[in-house]
Amino acid sequence: KGGKRYTEHGRVIIATGGFGADFTDNSLLAEVSDEWDKLEAWGTTSRAAKQSGGKKVPSPPLRSLPTTNGPHCTGDGIKLALKAGAGTYDMHCVQIHPTGIVDPAEPDAKVKFLAAEALRGSGGVVLDRDGNRFCDELGKRDYVTGRMWLHNKPPYRLCLNSKATNLISWHCEHYSARALMKK
Repeated sequence: KGGKRYTEHGRVIIATGGFGADFTDNSLLAEVSDEWDKLEAWGTTSRAAKQSGGKKVPSPPLRSLPTTNGPHCTGDGIKLALKAGAGTYDMHCVQIHPTGIVDPAEPDAKVKFLAAEALRGSGGVVLDRDGNRFCDELGKRDYVTGRMWLHNKPPYRLCLNSKATNLISWHCEHYSARALMKK
């Protein structure tokens, strides 16, 4: 600055994007998997477990789950920062989104479209394969996901009535135009 060199000291926060789309053995997901499995969200005292008689929420292997991160979210910026000596905090606190949309054209794709929480918040209900509700759709992501794993009756469907659809018409139009939502 002004021809002079300055050195700044203190904490630096780097925001480089997610790392949920790297499923390889040397990925950040692989690195945090063991700690992720110990999160309280999957324990016997979580809200999902309490609603199921204290059963431990079964947490599948983290890298086996699809992601709603874009395919470019492979943690490259985080890995560069780590190589430069940076530290990380709570990397194991990976959120699992309960309502990723399955593209009918690519049902097995590891990258899913994110179904905005506004869909649940506007009155959408999550139904199991038998058409039954099994959770409070307004619950946090870990709760709804935990209930899905404990209930274990996939596939799950996110359904909206006309009132909910009208409340969030932009979202519904967006997903419908991509053939991800239908009436």
